[in-house]
Amino acid sequence: MKSIMLNFKISVPFLSFVREQIPFREKLIGNQCAEAIMFNAKDLFGSHWEMAWENIAEAASHFSPSNVTFHFPVDNANYCEDRGILDKLMESYRRACDLGLAGIVVHSNCIHNIGDWSEISLPDLRKRVADTLYLVKNSVENSQDTWLSLENMIIMDNFGKEIDPLFLYVDDFQVLDESIGVVLDLCHFFYTVTVSRMLLDGRLDKKHYPSVCSCSYDDIKKFKCVRHCHFAAFRGIAMPFTEQYCSEGMLPEEGDIDGNLYYEALSYLNENFSGHVVLEIQESDYAIKSKSRFLIKKIKELFQSDSDMH
Repeated sequence: MKSIMLNFKISVPFLSFVREQIPFREKLIGNQCAEAIMFNAKDLFGSHWEMAWENIAEAASHFSPSNVTFHFPVDNANYCEDRGILDKLMESYRRACDLGLAGIVVHSNCIHNIGDWSEISLPDLRKRVADTLYLVKNSVENSQDTWLSLENMIIMDNFGKEIDPLFLYVDDFQVLDESIGVVLDLCHFFYTVTVSRMLLDGRLDKKHYPSVCSCSYDDIKKFKCVRHCHFAAFRGIAMPFTEQYCSEGMLPEEGDIDGNLYYEALSYLNENFSGHVVLEIQESDYAIKSKSRFLIKKIKELFQSDSDMH
């Protein structure tokens, strides 16, 4: 692969209320940015909430605010149905704007058991999610410097029990206007493409999948208004109602599909994107982040010119 300048910014995540995980430069050489993450809605309330924002403010001071993002919880965090969750999403966006953060990552958060989706209109629920996100975006005046962006989901839950199939494919995002950006998760999308192909050629049963479309790995080039990216690989295909699971957060070399597909995607992003690419890599120790260190080194070797490799 041609050695060229790195145009996107490398970001590393940390559990928002655990200060020891903040990827300060002196601890993890090579990352320019950080993403504070929160997994479960229970952490929106109580001591974890204020601890998280203290850590986010410290990270913003260290990296500069425009190099920090916040990932809103997914689990038990249906902001379309729960006013308390919606209020916390609005508060998150207000706090992010006040600090001058780059943006807030949010999922559609409409997770249901697989069987429930036969009774749900996907277009109607997509519109409801879009309308709710407009409400959040418009709740803060002069918010243009801090984006609010929606991440593409994975076609099947990692454990094959519950799903949120609203925003999987490029066309699913057409319901959004440009005020809401897209978070392109390469692991999610490449898994969705892989499974969609298996469904369309009969290797998997479609009955557990409410949304299946023809797609390709190159469709990442069709997403509009991409504000932010997540990078990792997957291993394993989740088979609904079995003990066969999928693992996210793998290095490209550890995944099921050709690892070069991921690096080719990074090459495309490097030519067309100048935002953050968050390395969502599973670690045995999230304070040390040894796999993220390996991946940062490899990315720099692949994409930076000799004069920039010090």
